[in-house]
Amino acid sequence: PRLYLGQLSRERGDSEQAMAHWRAVPDSAGRDAATARYLEGVVSLDRRESAAGEALLQQAIRLRLDYAAPHERLLELYASQMRGDEVLEQLAALERIRPLKLDELILRVVAHERITNVD
Repeated sequence: PRLYLGQLSRERGDSEQAMAHWRAVPDSAGRDAATARYLEGVVSLDRRESAAGEALLQQAIRLRLDYAAPHERLLELYASQMRGDEVLEQLAALERIRPLKLDELILRVVAHERITNVD
C-alpha cells in the first residue's frame, strides 16, 4: 500500500509526502523495496538532486538485479553528464536484461567512440 499511497501523493503534486511513503518501505520488502528506491530516485532526479537520485537508483538495482527501469534512468543521467564509461556499463547491464533498443545501440557506438578517441 505504501507504493500506491506514494504514487497518489505524487500525482496530487505532493512529492514530499510521496517520498515519505516510499522511504517507509524497508529494503527487506523485495520487489516493493526496489520499486520504492526507484521512485525516490526518479523524484530526486526531477528535483535536480543528481547525486541522491543516482544513489537511490543504484540501490534499486542492488535490491533487484533484473530491474531495467533504474538502469534506463542511470543511462539517461550518465549520457547527459557525458560519463562514457558509466554509459557503457549501463548498456551492458540492460543488454543482460533485455535486447537493446535502437537509440541505445546508437548511444553505445557514440559512447565507445568518445571514450576511445579522447585527446
